[in-house]
Amino acid sequence: MQTLWERQIVSPKVILLIIISVFILSLVIVCFLKVRREYVLIVRTLCVIVGISILCFDLVMTCTLVDEWHYAQNHEKKVEGMVTNFVSEINGAESFSVEGVHFSYPINDNIIGYNLTARDRGSVIRGDEQYLRLTYYNRDNVNIITKIECEVNELDSDAK
Repeated sequence: MQTLWERQIVSPKVILLIIISVFILSLVIVCFLKVRREYVLIVRTLCVIVGISILCFDLVMTCTLVDEWHYAQNHEKKVEGMVTNFVSEINGAESFSVEGVHFSYPINDNIIGYNLTARDRGSVIRGDEQYLRLTYYNRDNVNIITKIECEVNELDSDAK
């Protein structure tokens, strides 16, 4: 089996969030250091509040991602078979089943699980009758895909 897609804990969204947070925090520190004397107390207090808020937000986001990653690692299951009942909605959401296990995902609904749709370039689930092995976990009655694999000969037939 060839891996077509696998989740990454450090996604581009997370990296962008960290870069923006560092940039804003840098601006806050510069503001904190270069404030005029008459506004020192007000501006420095605001700088401290904004800085602490950004750090708390980053900490919560990081803890949430690590918690989700840990949960996924301990509750992963695998299913292998043909894709059936593949439906691509007008709004971009998709759903399908493999061996009776139902999967569905709207666009950008979660950070860790698979959510590329037919509208997105790079979608690896093409439709019914595609043979896949999926690694997934269930969280709040939703099956979240963490890895997608297919037979190497299926990749060869797609290239032709």
